[in-house]
Amino acid sequence: MHHNLVVALHNTRLATGLADALQSDLAICSAGIFPNTEVFLHEPTISLEHSYQHALVLHQFSIHHEQALSMNDQIIQLIWLIDALKQNNIDNITLALPYLPYSRQDKTWYTPHGVLPALGKLLAYAGVKKLITCDLHNPDQTYMPLTLTHIEMADFWANTIKQHFPDTAQMCIAAPDLGGDQRAEKIATQLGLETITIIKKRTQQTLTQEFFGDVSGRNIVLVDDILDTAQTAISACNLLKEHGAQKVYGCFSHAIFSCNAKELIEHSAFDHIFVADTSLAQLSLATEKVTTICAAQFLTEQICAHLDRTIQPSTQAKQYDQKFSAL
Repeated sequence: MHHNLVVALHNTRLATGLADALQSDLAICSAGIFPNTEVFLHEPTISLEHSYQHALVLHQFSIHHEQALSMNDQIIQLIWLIDALKQNNIDNITLALPYLPYSRQDKTWYTPHGVLPALGKLLAYAGVKKLITCDLHNPDQTYMPLTLTHIEMADFWANTIKQHFPDTAQMCIAAPDLGGDQRAEKIATQLGLETITIIKKRTQQTLTQEFFGDVSGRNIVLVDDILDTAQTAISACNLLKEHGAQKVYGCFSHAIFSCNAKELIEHSAFDHIFVADTSLAQLSLATEKVTTICAAQFLTEQICAHLDRTIQPSTQAKQYDQKFSAL
């Protein structure tokens, strides 16, 4: 028996890789749902009644799979699981969520800080000491009321592009909007490539895009954090093709594939799309235009390296935490 424990709701390659790398026991604790829609946990595959000093809880959200619970139900699962660990006297709990839900709601009508601080408050109150995630939509989360580690996947995508495109002479990197410009710049710098800047303007009824740079006869790789409905990515692809791009590829860290995104991509002008398996949405993909790249080794290395190198909550986060201390 080890002193540390890795707990996961799904037995994935990342879960086993983390347990091996950290020399920890691995407990799989699946969940179910009652007819009245209440969530419950099954007993874990190993007993939690040992003297574990630290637990790393991993969850890769299962999205749009026919047997998957809703994202909100999966969050409740996590809270129940974290409480179970606390009840078994495991106080040092780190939560690893490669894809962090609600990260795009970084601004709302009632707060300029978005809803993530409230989600962080729930997790911290349940017993999470540290939260590890990757490729946040908005990495500036100074108001999160717990210790946060943010893993950037620029290195992962730079290596992926190297492996799949040995000849990058006519290639450049682009993001489908200004929000992903820094990510595109980091990847392009590692590969010695140019970047294309795309500006997105959205009104209540229309989405318009324009770009700066020469794409005629070139191969473009669009990089972004999330591929959800695919509307923005497909619009950017169409814009580049209309202005003479020879081929357009996509690299996306979090594949959500809401609504009819899979069908839209299959019939789009994209030549091919690569997605990482940060979530389990890939269970329902099965399309010739989409290739899932396993990020387990990269994430295992990054999570292990960052377990002791974390971002402490700022003074602002502590003030926010005090403001909602009544929770």
